[in-house]
Amino acid sequence: MLDKEHSKEWCRNQHYHQYNLQHLKADIQSEGHHVVHIKKLAFDAAGGHMDIAGYLSGKDKKHIYFKPDIKVKGVDLDKLMVKFDNFGQDHLVSENLHGKFSGSITGKIHLHADLVPKVNDSEIIIDMIVLNGRLENYGPILALSDYFEDQKLKSVVFDTLKNTLTIKKSVIEIPTMNINSNLGFIEIHGK
Repeated sequence: MLDKEHSKEWCRNQHYHQYNLQHLKADIQSEGHHVVHIKKLAFDAAGGHMDIAGYLSGKDKKHIYFKPDIKVKGVDLDKLMVKFDNFGQDHLVSENLHGKFSGSITGKIHLHADLVPKVNDSEIIIDMIVLNGRLENYGPILALSDYFEDQKLKSVVFDTLKNTLTIKKSVIEIPTMNINSNLGFIEIHGK
């Protein structure tokens, strides 16, 4: 990382463990008092492109947080979810949701000292669209077996999934969304 006077932009392809980041560009500055400003962190990965900006504050070691502004375009969820170890989710995992994700992620993410997110004390807004997707073997959908054929429930195909999700204090709020799928039109909302 570079301090304010020595900030510069650089670009290269980078392998981090098994992850392949291409066209990596970064402009990152560190400031005194344990603050890092990410002016630009852009790269291609998982079949799409990501632009990340924001800042990481460690001024108070009991209240470390990251305030991101992340833009994602055309990322393959199969590759992304596996690469980021499914974000510790119980339901929404790479075995279940497939498709191309685009959108933005903003909010304030509180972190432990080892930079692991404290989901119960964070607020994240995900403005998302998933194209050409499918939901496979997803428990809440499989529970509808009294109403649909089992084969249709095992793989629900949809063209577009669009919504703005809010995660606040470990609760995901899902505003009403209509999904055109091989089961017909499905309306979903809730927490």
